[in-house]
Amino acid sequence: MAKDYYTQKKEKALREKKVFIDSTPYKNYDSIIVLMDGTEIRFNHNQDCYEQVFADLSSLEGTGFSTDKSIDRNTLKIEYVEGYGIRINGYGIACYNIQNGYYDSCIDILVVLYEKQFDTSVYGKCDQD
Repeated sequence: MAKDYYTQKKEKALREKKVFIDSTPYKNYDSIIVLMDGTEIRFNHNQDCYEQVFADLSSLEGTGFSTDKSIDRNTLKIEYVEGYGIRINGYGIACYNIQNGYYDSCIDILVVLYEKQFDTSVYGKCDQD
């Protein structure tokens, strides 16, 4: 069976020893980071009308994150940063919450190890306007 475009891009990045970062919605998540050891960090917010809540993975461009070999399943650290978004092993990811204040502003972050669910958590509110 032929692999879809997304899977091809992900596998190419892993072959090239790079972290795969994609903000294109795919299956049941909004954006994804795949570390060099295959660990996936998936971001999702069930968007309602009149809102945009998302993790801006373009914040990682030019930071060295995509070639940082020290980040893997054993060293992964995700933390909430008040007024900004989140930080993964010291690298900042801006999160945005554009809405009228009525809707939920949390982003679900799911860490998947080798296609098995490891941890489902909501890491705070992404409250940057």
